[in-house]
Amino acid sequence: MIDSISYRRKVARKLKVGKEILYLTQQECINTGLITDDILKLIEVALAAHGRKEVEMPTVIDIHPLQNALFHAMPASIPAESVCGIKWISSFPDNKKRFNLPQIAGLLIFNDSKRESESGVEEEGLSFIKLYLKE
Repeated sequence: MIDSISYRRKVARKLKVGKEILYLTQQECINTGLITDDILKLIEVALAAHGRKEVEMPTVIDIHPLQNALFHAMPASIPAESVCGIKWISSFPDNKKRFNLPQIAGLLIFNDSKRESESGVEEEGLSFIKLYLKE
């Protein structure tokens, strides 16, 4: 399991924090090689922090631009892990039939909570941290 200081050092080696944003497609996230056990360990850390009330996770903000569509904004932060960001998803049930596109799409936007800058964006999919666990 990677601790937050090691994680921040890995980010600093790969990214000019505050000067550039890393964008990962869903396929790039998949290609990082993060295995199920790693994902489960990260989920366990997050859920344990949530159980100790160490997670800030406001109510979902939702908008409905069309009758059969929605957007959700889901911010969250785990201060002890220096992790924060927002998940922005959309659901358009008719996308497959009308445009041959997925019904649900989204982005995860990650912020450096100590430098107050965006550090990464990924297409909805697997975790951003996979890039740093691969080393």
